[in-house]
Parts: sequence; C-alpha cells; structure tokens
Amino acid sequence: MKRIALIRSVDVKQAQPMLFSMSKELSKFASLKLFYSDGECGKKDFCGEFEHFENSLSLVELADKVLSWNPDVVISISIPDNNALRDAVLADYLKIKGVNFIAHPIQSTLLLSNKWETTKYLKSMGVSVPKTVYASGDLISNRVDSYSSIYVDVLINELNNLEFPLIAKPLWDSMSQGIKILKDMEETRSFLSTLTVDYIFQEYILGELLGIETITHNENVYFQPLVRKYTSENLVPFDHLRYGPYNGIPKVLLDRMKKKIRNVCLDLKLNGSIEFEMIYDRNANNIYIGDKSENLRNDKSFVIDFRSELLYVAWADREDRYYGQQRKVCC
Repeated sequence: MKRIALIRSVDVKQAQPMLFSMSKELSKFASLKLFYSDGECGKKDFCGEFEHFENSLSLVELADKVLSWNPDVVISISIPDNNALRDAVLADYLKIKGVNFIAHPIQSTLLLSNKWETTKYLKSMGVSVPKTVYASGDLISNRVDSYSSIYVDVLINELNNLEFPLIAKPLWDSMSQGIKILKDMEETRSFLSTLTVDYIFQEYILGELLGIETITHNENVYFQPLVRKYTSENLVPFDHLRYGPYNGIPKVLLDRMKKKIRNVCLDLKLNGSIEFEMIYDRNANNIYIGDKSENLRNDKSFVIDFRSELLYVAWADREDRYYGQQRKVCC
C-alpha cells in the first residue's frame, strides 16, 4: 500500500471539510500521515496518522521527521508563501533521498512570492495585470540617504500616471496582510511616508472577484471550476463567500485566459496546485490577474477548499478513474 505524507502549515481547521473528505477517499488505498505545524488535529479532521511539528524546526530536522515514517510520496499543502518556499526547498532535499515530493520548484515559488516579480512575469507572458508601481522601502525610509528625498518625488511622478483609487500591497506578505486602499494622492503621500518595507501600488480594478485553481501534473494542466468570490471591506483572509462553477463571463474570454494560465504553469514547471485570483471588468470586457495564490500564492494563495480530493487521488495513480468522474477541463 502506498504511503503518502502531507505537510500542512496554517491551521488545520481552515482546510475543512475538504481535508477530511480527501483523506477519507485516499485512505481506501493508501496509508496517510499528516505533519502539521498549526492548530489542532484529531480523528474528525484527518483519516490517518497525524503528528505536530514546531515551526522552529530546521529543514534537516523536519526532513528527518518525515523520513522516519518512510513515505513513498510527500505532498505540500502549506500556506502562506514562506511555508510554500520551505516545502519547495524540502522537496529538493528529500528527492536526493529518493522520496518523491509534490511541490513547486524553488525558483518558481520564490518568483511567485514576490508581487512585483510576479506582476512583471505575468505581463511578459501576455496576461493582463493592473498598472503597477514598485516602491522600495529602503529608499523611502532613509536607509540610503543620498536617494531618499528625490526617490519619493520619482514615485509620486510615477503614481500620477495611475488612476485612483489605488491598492497598496507589501511585496512579500501573504493572505491580505498589510493591504491598504488609497483613494487619492493625499492619502498616498501620507502612506508613503510610513513605509519601511517594499510595496507595490496598483490601480484598483472595479469588477467581479474570481478565482480559478489549476493542477499541473506531468505537463498536463487541469482546471477546477471558475469560482466567484464575495469579500468584506476589511480584506481578512478566509472571509470570502465563494460559489461555483461560475458561468457569468463570456466563454471565449475565459478560454483565452485559460490558455495563458496554462502557458504560465508549464513555463514555470509547476508541480501541484495554484490558484489565480482574477478581476473581471465588464466595462472593458477584460480579465486581470491581480494575484496568485500558491502553495503558490502552494497564494501565492493555495486554498485547499478548491483543491479537493481531485488533486490527491490523481497523484496517487488513480488519475484516469478520478478525472473520468469529474467535470474538469484539461487544455
């Protein structure tokens, strides 16, 4: 029987009910163990063994803990970006030991953890993104004295080319941490004066917030159904009301975006799941990708609610049987 280990950072409860239903399905033909760092786990949360580990563990210590169970394959279901990056490095380490690890490549994870690099990359791949300005916290906060005063003037000049309102996002943080909506230049100047870390500023696109998750496996890209999201003004993670499949945008437009997303997944050599968050602007009849949620964003936001059993059953060598039962799109 195949032995499958899963690594989860961020509270286990936030992965329910899909974590339980996924593990229940997999446990029919595989031995499972969940290694988790946050929250509490019990038999009502996971069908298999489970073991807590401290976030303070070194990479080698975590690897030794996982290896002691002798898994055939390890699957990362960790968020946010820093944990996804940890698992990417762990994957390379365990592969040397002969253990297959389902996680995205280190460089792809690192790129997608950086909002400015992500934005530039997506644009280079022909994906529509909001107009964006990058701001260096080092230069604004006087760490480089010879640049600080003129640099703010440079930023103001660039920001004047954007249409308000703006949305400000820290370069590295995840899960909506540090996000600020700026309605005019006065608010923007005031906010700039407080920065000590790198940020990006983007035009705030008014439209429908959507999400689509992909699973890349053996150079095939599988699409979960498009999901519509409703969120509160405070931008707190996991407060979205989501439903799907959502059919409220033209099929031609969605198919065009899927082709671009597929090219991104293959170009980055992704191995696993990633969610792309998009905004549909009906007036412009265009879809903008404002973020990605990986294990990336494993989101850049790697939302387990819509990863589902599909992801793991496919990776457990039952791909044909399981995909045959689902209305999924592969392109």
